[in-house]
Amino acid sequence: MPERQNAKIVREPLKVVVYLQTCKIFGTVYLELGSRLSDFINNDEMFIPVRDACIETVSGEKIFTDKMKFMNLNKAHILAISPESEQED
Repeated sequence: MPERQNAKIVREPLKVVVYLQTCKIFGTVYLELGSRLSDFINNDEMFIPVRDACIETVSGEKIFTDKMKFMNLNKAHILAISPESEQED
């Protein structure tokens, strides 16, 4: 029987802005190398892991003063998500 090797999936960080009904989340998600944000959000998983998250009200008022190192975000509550680099000032 051939020995199985534990292949690591290579992921790349992407800074995103996630819009919920009453707030927006700035954080980092990790996509498989070469994949798109749409592939990541449209998978069958119910939650998405977000690192270094900062939560603000829609008007821009910070809800937490510190970043959250990790949060699991339920995709059912997401109204929109986009790369932070696509945001206009």
